Amino acid sequence: MDEYKELHSINPGYGKTGLRLLDYVEPLLEDCKAQCILDFGCGKGALGKSLQTLGYNVTFYDPYVPEHSNLPQGTFDLILCTDVMEHIPRQLVANVLKDLSARSDKILFVISLTFADALLPDGTNAHCTIESDDWWYEQIKERFPTIVRVQTRQPTATSIVTWHPQDQTNSRLAAVHNKRKRSKKLTNLTLWPFKMAAAAWIGRTELRSLRKLIEGKRVAIVGNARSLFDKAYGEEIDSYDIVIRINRGPIMSPKISGTRTSVIASSIWISPGLFRQRDASLMLWLTPKRRSFPLWLLKKKYQGAVFPAQLHRDLTSTLASRPSSGVMAVTAILDCNPSEVTLFGFDGFKSRSLSGEAQRYSGPHDFDAEQELLMGLERNASIRCFS
Repeated sequence: MDEYKELHSINPGYGKTGLRLLDYVEPLLEDCKAQCILDFGCGKGALGKSLQTLGYNVTFYDPYVPEHSNLPQGTFDLILCTDVMEHIPRQLVANVLKDLSARSDKILFVISLTFADALLPDGTNAHCTIESDDWWYEQIKERFPTIVRVQTRQPTATSIVTWHPQDQTNSRLAAVHNKRKRSKKLTNLTLWPFKMAAAAWIGRTELRSLRKLIEGKRVAIVGNARSLFDKAYGEEIDSYDIVIRINRGPIMSPKISGTRTSVIASSIWISPGLFRQRDASLMLWLTPKRRSFPLWLLKKKYQGAVFPAQLHRDLTSTLASRPSSGVMAVTAILDCNPSEVTLFGFDGFKSRSLSGEAQRYSGPHDFDAEQELLMGLERNASIRCFS
């Protein structure tokens, strides 16, 4: 059991969860008639405490939370292991699965497949073991005779149980998920006019705020290629005047990808908390779609810019396809007259992305055309590229 104690020093922040999984968890608890439950890696215990109010007998364990740091003895009807395994160092994964299997034959895993927004005090990512859905499936399969993928809330997570849920339980989970999707769609439709207006208001100044920030400066643009994970560009990235990260811009460690963020250039919604955590100066909204446009950019304490529609049309025409966030960011930066631009983590999706499980040819982008464009810019000395 010493492995769990090690997590206190290796990875504080391990095992935090919340209430948003409750609707997905309860049907599974009812399916296996679980009453005595271990919330393993419970954080402050929000999920388990909610289950207690519903009549479940929940025991809490998390080595980083003093009131839950004593490892309980005995066996359980079911173990919740949500938002935990990705926090466990790779060398401890097999031991943790072995210990879980000794305490119950029924485990509910929810495992993130992407890097976290949160960083540990030493600057490394809070998610230290990032692997594919299939990798986690094989790891769990080695320890449990029955494993089944089930629906979960997060699109960038896998959920696995170690028993066969009934068909009606799977139907309930699908209904919960569909209801959530409809609710999100309705919210987006309601807010869409406001987001359109907000983007137009911020975009009226074109790229002036971005140009003021980077004109004449040395700029590093950090993409999301998985090939970055095997590199040590951190010190060089942090040496640039301006560091731009794409979308959520996962930071793996100071050694790999540096620590600084001047601009977040994104086509997806970014929380103001992440913006503040990264100590960014400006957010550049890239896509002409406004569905996820962050309304918090209207607040005076935040600075934003919007990728110009004409630039998007020109880029789409050049590529004969919808441009990716990375290429839009490069185009915007070059339009602002920096003294030097260097790209890190742009490999045309050959090593896939740090921010999801999408395949190279599954999306709307022509990465071959984009790589040809970037290579042309490199030949013309407009940029340097390091994949």
